Amino acid sequence: MKATKVEYIPEIASQFKVASHPKSKSGYPVYQAFAGRFRFRDTIAKHGKESVIYYWMQLLAKAESFIVDWNRGLHKQYGNSVSNWPLSRKSWVILDMASIQYMELLSRDVISIFLALVKMAINYFPAIEGNLIFLNAGRIMEFFFKMIRPMLKGSNIDMYVMGSKDEKYKSFVLEYVDANQLMESFGGILSDDLLL
Repeated sequence: MKATKVEYIPEIASQFKVASHPKSKSGYPVYQAFAGRFRFRDTIAKHGKESVIYYWMQLLAKAESFIVDWNRGLHKQYGNSVSNWPLSRKSWVILDMASIQYMELLSRDVISIFLALVKMAINYFPAIEGNLIFLNAGRIMEFFFKMIRPMLKGSNIDMYVMGSKDEKYKSFVLEYVDANQLMESFGGILSDDLLL
C-alpha cells in the first residue's frame, strides 16, 4: 500500500509531533515542530531504525502529494501561464531546535537518519521545494549544518538559521505566512498546545 494512504504508527508519530495543517498566504503547507524535543535515539531503540525512517518517508510523501494536488488546482484556476500563479510557491518547515540533546547529534544512527531524510527529500520528493528554517539552533548544531548545506546546493530548498526572538525572522516569515497560521513560539498566535 502507498505510504500516503497508510496511517502513521501512533507510537512513533507521538514522538515526532509536527503541525501540518497551517498554510502560507499562497496556500502551501507550513510545517512547525519543536524538533529539539525529538528523541530519535530512544525511538530507534524502541521501534527500530527502519520504522523511524518509514514514518518520515510517509510525512514527506504526504507533503509532496498535497503540494502536487495544490499545484493541479492552481493549474486549473490560472491555466498554463505560470506568471498568473502566486509568486511564492514554496512550503515552509520551521523547526525549533531548543532543548536538543547533545547525545542525539553524537549518535551514528541519528546522524544517518538525518542525512537519509535530507537526501530523500531532495532526490525522491522534487515537488517539495521550500524554506527550511531552524530556530534557536545554537552552536551545537553547527556540525549538522556543515553536513547538510552542501547537499542542498542545486535543490529548491533554502535553509535559514535564526532565533525565534529575532525580528528579522518574524518579519521574514510574516511576509508569507499569516500570524493566525503560526504557533506562538514560531511568531504567531496559535497555541503551542497543538504540539505539546
